[in-house]
Amino acid sequence: MAEKTYLDLRIRRTRKAIRNAFINLLAEKELIKISINAITQKAEINRATFYLHYKDINDLISRFKENTLG
Repeated sequence: MAEKTYLDLRIRRTRKAIRNAFINLLAEKELIKISINAITQKAEINRATFYLHYKDINDLISRFKENTLG
């Protein structure tokens, strides 16, 4: 059970890094110009990790909206 908690913490940290990178990029450029490559570089993860958590950028945006707006 302790292993699952650790895994959950890793997942939460990774998703937080992706969200923070996305927010920072939104402050720098238009939404249409934000790429998955830019997000992964800013979050310091690889593309495969991004795709483990989200299908694409639209999936990231919709989940971001759900979590932010409730």
